[in-house]
Amino acid sequence: MWSTSRLGPLRTRTMFEEFSISLNAQRRNILPHESFGGRSPFSILFPTKTPPLHLFKPFGCHATILKPEAALQEKTQPMGSTGIYIGTALPRGQSGYLVWIPSEKRIRIAVHAISDEIFFPARRFSLRIHDLLLHCHQLTTNCWIVIYLSHITHHRLHR
Repeated sequence: MWSTSRLGPLRTRTMFEEFSISLNAQRRNILPHESFGGRSPFSILFPTKTPPLHLFKPFGCHATILKPEAALQEKTQPMGSTGIYIGTALPRGQSGYLVWIPSEKRIRIAVHAISDEIFFPARRFSLRIHDLLLHCHQLTTNCWIVIYLSHITHHRLHR
C-alpha cells in the first residue's frame, strides 16, 4: 500500500497489478541476460530443461479455456470459457495459463487454452491492437517492448 499527498487517498494494488508484476518477473527469469554471459537464470538453474516460452502471452489478452471432450454434451454448447490471460501457473508449481473468468469471478488454471494476442477485452479504448506489434511475431519479449516503444515515439513525433 502506498500514498502521496498529491494523489489523494491511499491506493492498494489491484489483483491485476500483482499478476502483471509477477508475469514480468517470470519473463526476466527466462530471458537471457548480458550479465550472465547471454544465459538466462532459468538455464543456469535448470540446465537440462527448456524454458516454457509457450506459456507467455501478452498480459490482458483474450483467452479461451477449452473444455474437455467429455464435458461437451451438445454441439450447440460453447467449446470453452472465455476470459483474460493474467499469467502463468509456474509460481504455483504447475504448468499452465492463469485465466481470469469474469463470468465466474475467479481465476482458473488451464493447460489447454487459445489466446487472441491482439484483442484486449479489459482495455477501455481500442480493444484490438493494429500496429507494429503484429509484425514482430513474438521473437522475444524484448522485441515486443522495443518495437512498441519505437511505434509510440514515432507517433508522438509526427503528430
